[in-house]
Amino acid sequence: MSTLKVILRDKILFNFQGSKNHYSTVKVLYPKNYHMPIVVKSYKTITFYVRGDLEEVKRLLESYIFYLGKKGSQGFGQIKEWEFEEIDEDWSVWKDEKPMRPVPVSECKKQIENMIRRQEPINARQHPIIPPYWRKETELCLMP
Repeated sequence: MSTLKVILRDKILFNFQGSKNHYSTVKVLYPKNYHMPIVVKSYKTITFYVRGDLEEVKRLLESYIFYLGKKGSQGFGQIKEWEFEEIDEDWSVWKDEKPMRPVPVSECKKQIENMIRRQEPINARQHPIIPPYWRKETELCLMP
């Protein structure tokens, strides 16, 4: 059960008895729910695999991304520090034969055949292949 905060507002005018000159100043209570439950998970490390110019990715992340998730302005999702490491393998799309992002089914038929052979569950759904996630143009994608 959440706690309600009540806000008191003054000087709301109501016309009583249909008369133009007969107004009354009353106080109206507006309940506002500020204490919504938020699921919070704390992680020591989150790893992203990206492909691009290391210096430009570093500049963009360190200059513009200070929070992850919701309610960043209220202190949630703060990023302590960014660490960057260059690796030889490209794991931005596939790692250990598992998708790291939504991948169109038309582009990963071989991986799907391997998953069927290994009797692994296949998580596929209609999803946009370019941001934002709520885009209306979708394709059937293999999901992480």
